[in-house]
Amino acid sequence: MDKPIKSLVAASLIVSILFIVFFVQCRIDEVKGNFKKSEELEMLPPAYVIKTISLNQTAFISDILWLRVVQYMGDKKQTEKGWSWFSHTIDVITDLDPDFTLAYQFAGLMFTVVAGKSEESVKILEKGIKNTSNNWFLYFLIGYNYFELQQDYGKAAYYIDRASTLPGSPVFLKLFASRLYSSAGKPENGIIFVKKLLETTEDEDMKAKLDKRLNLLYIERDLSILNNLISDFHSTYKKYPESIDDLLKAGLIRGIPSDPFGKPYYIDSHDNTAKSQSTTERLKVFKR
Repeated sequence: MDKPIKSLVAASLIVSILFIVFFVQCRIDEVKGNFKKSEELEMLPPAYVIKTISLNQTAFISDILWLRVVQYMGDKKQTEKGWSWFSHTIDVITDLDPDFTLAYQFAGLMFTVVAGKSEESVKILEKGIKNTSNNWFLYFLIGYNYFELQQDYGKAAYYIDRASTLPGSPVFLKLFASRLYSSAGKPENGIIFVKKLLETTEDEDMKAKLDKRLNLLYIERDLSILNNLISDFHSTYKKYPESIDDLLKAGLIRGIPSDPFGKPYYIDSHDNTAKSQSTTERLKVFKR
């Protein structure tokens, strides 16, 4: 190729990349500090358009998109339109760079933990499984979706079992999968899930939501134990205990337990079940 032609191609490449950068920056800056109004945004063009006008500098463009999306996903009150924009942008990023494992993981976590959108989460995670090789955490996240948001414990166990066969997966996953098959809806299983997610995320908003979820699971586990003890007390004494202290006097517990927020549990005389002062709602997954 002649030198003038090479120079022209190089110049065209630079101009194209700068155009994409400028376009992306303008579109995202429109929502800076106001992501809730993302319905005012135009959607990014499809990946094939970006590939064409950027002369296939897809990795560079996907990195720019990724950094900007992460920067502005800190808003805690995204609208449906905002989540639609996020979904489309992640789709474009992973079309431009199909091996972008972190993008699949981040989107899967955001849709599950922050938005509570299981279908969207599973969709992007399955795309990640298709495009990347042997990533156990993507299977783990799908399992968590089915456990937490869809209460489909059989599918949850299936995906955890698949995750356990992949390189780098924690040793406990194989045992955990068998536990899910046999005792799917127990709070202890939710605790295992959430603890693992806390170990693998650095996003502060997600950590806060997972911490809250973990504390609620601890409460649910304690209430389940206390309600079993109330049943044992009733079987023995043919009456229900009036307080947690009655369980202590009967030797069924060693001390008066408190919930993770430091508040004591109590027995509701209306239905003779243990309750927590910190929350009046049972977790949806474990409601009887």
